[in-house]
Amino acid sequence: MRTSLTKQYLLMNITICALSGCIGLDKWNEDTGFGPNTVPDTFVETDTDTDTDTDTDTDTSLLSIGIDSVTPEQGLSSGGETVTISGGPFDTSVTVMFGGRVAAVSGVDTNSIQVVTPSTSNFGVVDVEVTTDSGSGYLPSAFTYWEDAQGGTGAYGEFYWVHFVGGYWSSAIDFGAAWWTVTTPNNQEFWEWAFSPTVDTCVSDYAYNQPLEIFDLNVANTVFRAGNLSVTLNDPDGSGVWQKDLTSGDFVQNADYSLNEIQSPDFPDFSVSQLMRTPTSLSVSQPAISGQAVPQVDRTFPIQWSNSTADKIVVMLEHLTYPDYTPIDSVTCVLRNDGSFNVPADVWSSWSSGEIIFIHIGALNEGTGTIDFNNSTARVASTYYLGGAALTR
Repeated sequence: MRTSLTKQYLLMNITICALSGCIGLDKWNEDTGFGPNTVPDTFVETDTDTDTDTDTDTDTSLLSIGIDSVTPEQGLSSGGETVTISGGPFDTSVTVMFGGRVAAVSGVDTNSIQVVTPSTSNFGVVDVEVTTDSGSGYLPSAFTYWEDAQGGTGAYGEFYWVHFVGGYWSSAIDFGAAWWTVTTPNNQEFWEWAFSPTVDTCVSDYAYNQPLEIFDLNVANTVFRAGNLSVTLNDPDGSGVWQKDLTSGDFVQNADYSLNEIQSPDFPDFSVSQLMRTPTSLSVSQPAISGQAVPQVDRTFPIQWSNSTADKIVVMLEHLTYPDYTPIDSVTCVLRNDGSFNVPADVWSSWSSGEIIFIHIGALNEGTGTIDFNNSTARVASTYYLGGAALTR
C-alpha cells in the first residue's frame, strides 16, 4: 500500500512543455503568425536613391518614434490590462496597436502613453506599434498574452499525511509526501483527475488518460508557507514537478498554506496567497479499522465516518491475496462528505474469503488559490488519511 500512496506524483501521461516548445510564445504574433517576428512592410524603409555612394533621398516611413519599454510586459487574453508605454515623442494623435489590435488610449504626454490592452482570441507574444501624425514606432515581441483561464485548473498537486490506526500492525510508520506542478489550463479538478470521474463513485484501476502539458518554469525549488513554517519542494530532475517527503511537522492540520513568490526566467513572477487549507483528521467507525483486531468485510461493505470538515472524502482500497500479497484490485472512491457510503460489489474483479484489503480513508480539501498570470486555479489538494486494513469474508 505504501508504494501506491508514495509514488512521486500521479501524472500518467505528461508532455513536458517549455515556454517555447508548448505554445510557441517566443515565436507567435498576430501579424506574422508562427515563425520569427518580422517588421511589418509598412515600417520597412524604401530607398529611392539610385546613387550607390551617397543617400540623398527623402524617406517618408522612417521609425521616428522610440519605444523604450512596455510595462507590464504581460496580461490576460481577455484584455483590460492598463499598460504604460515609455519613449517618444508622443502626442494626442497617437494610435497604439497590440498584435494588430487597437488599444484604448487613456492618457498621453510627450514621453509616455497609458493604454488598456485589447482582447484577443489567441495568446502569445505580440508586437507593439505606435503611430502619430508625425511618425511611427515599433517594438517587436513587446507584450505577452496569457490565456484567460478563469475557472480552469492551472496547477495540480497533493500535500498529504497518512496516519495508521488499529492495534494489529506489527510495524507501521506514519508518512507523508507533497508534489505539485503548473500545467496548461484545463477543466479537471484534482480529485476528478486523480481518483474518480464523479462523486460517490468507486473505480478500479482508475487513471485519467488525457495528456497534461507541464509548464517548465526552470525553477529548482518552490516553498509552501504556513505562518512561520516553510516547506521546500525540489525538482531534482528538471521535470517541472516539485516534490518532498514530508515530516510530521510539515503537515499542520486546519492551516492555510501559501506559495512563496516564484521568480522564473521564462514566466512572470507569481505567488499564491492561499494555495490550500489542510483538513482536520476524521473518525472512521465502519469498517472498524481503529480497533485492536483486524475487521472483516463482505464484498459490499459500508464506510462510515464523522468529524471532518473536508470538501470530499477519498477512499483508496488495495485488494491482495494473503499471505503472499499478490495484487488483485486497486480501487479509488471520491465521496460526498455526508458520513456514509456503501462500496459496491461490482467494483471487485473477484472475491474470496481470507484475502486482505488495505484501507486508506482521507479527508480532502481541494485547492482554490489563483495563479495571477493566467487567472487559473491552483488545485493543489491537501489530504489527511487514516490507514487501516480488513480481511475479506
